[in-house]
Amino acid sequence: MLAAFELCSSAAHAHIHLLEPMPRYPDQVAGENKACPCGVGHSNRICQDENDRSDPDRSLDRATTFEAGSTITVRWDEYFAHSGRYRIAFDEDGADLEDFNQHPLIDVPDPRGREGNTGDGSIWELEVTLPDTLCDNCTLQLIQVMDGETEAPVPDPVGRSTYYQCADITLVEDLPDPPDAGCALTPAARAPHRVAPSLGALALLGWVCWARRRPRR
Repeated sequence: MLAAFELCSSAAHAHIHLLEPMPRYPDQVAGENKACPCGVGHSNRICQDENDRSDPDRSLDRATTFEAGSTITVRWDEYFAHSGRYRIAFDEDGADLEDFNQHPLIDVPDPRGREGNTGDGSIWELEVTLPDTLCDNCTLQLIQVMDGETEAPVPDPVGRSTYYQCADITLVEDLPDPPDAGCALTPAARAPHRVAPSLGALALLGWVCWARRRPRR
């Protein structure tokens, strides 16, 4: 019963939840999504405070590394049905609303709400091509503008009923190949957008390869 209550409580606070890449803030943060520009802060969902349109709280332990110029899949869950639009934008240094407004990557209508586009309930997936630039402090922003306007792309969410999510990312020239072709990572890890494997995964892979090559007595 407690677990069910926590799930409902989380959904009540979050209209959308970013699944991939990993979001800056975990989904149990109270009030998540409601503050411009990344979902947590002192602003609100219409972003009316001009002094609070930047979020400096980058979470290095939740950042994901991609190759610059690669195409990735952004996935999220829509908890509540509101018609409007989704926009994914990019900031190459920090998380500032003005920079997001200048660098939209994709902007799509959501005419019905909570039906997703994957055939799997409320899950949304969009392919996004990342900028061909190197950065170690860049951010993706996902916004849900839910005021019923589905026709025109979103030039600026200020003054509109909007929910926010951000993902901390790093763009590099080239991700390292797996240490051994005979001990390759999964095909997903070798896809064009290639996500950098964690140190734990690389250590485990190295141990497996060593064990395979170790002479038997």
